[in-house]
Amino acid sequence: MFTTTLLVALAGFLVSTGPQSPSWHADYGAAQVLGKERHKPLAVFVGSGKQGWNQITRDGQLDKDITELLAKTYICVYVDTAQEAGKELASELAIPQGPGLVVSDHTGKYQAFYHQGDLASDQLLQYLRRYADPERLVRMTETNPSERPRYTGSAPSYYQPMRYAPAFSGSC
Repeated sequence: MFTTTLLVALAGFLVSTGPQSPSWHADYGAAQVLGKERHKPLAVFVGSGKQGWNQITRDGQLDKDITELLAKTYICVYVDTAQEAGKELASELAIPQGPGLVVSDHTGKYQAFYHQGDLASDQLLQYLRRYADPERLVRMTETNPSERPRYTGSAPSYYQPMRYAPAFSGSC
């Protein structure tokens, strides 16, 4: 009896100390509420299919560092464009088809980062680390500068005016 109890306790310990995986939310409105309650930014992944969040990386799989950061720091939302509600939300996010990513600030009111297309894993990790900082004040929506044409005027082209997160409250 004692041995069985000890084994069950150790098994629970081993499970809890393994690498963390993010919880994926399909309901954007509920995720916004949860993000506000926990003071965590949203990471909204747009893709298609059962595990379409993996489409954001050029490797086709979120690596361990990315999944642990997402699990620890973000409220993760998956918008499946294979579903009608997902198509609608993706359109509201200005990512009519995936892959794509929108990251909010810690208040959930503003878009801190927007990207349509895939990213190298190291780039994705860099962006996610940047916006995981709870002290970071978001003044503009950043987009991936390496994939946009350079502006020849005085302002950098990779910044857009701040955009509010859409008020979509349905589920995907």
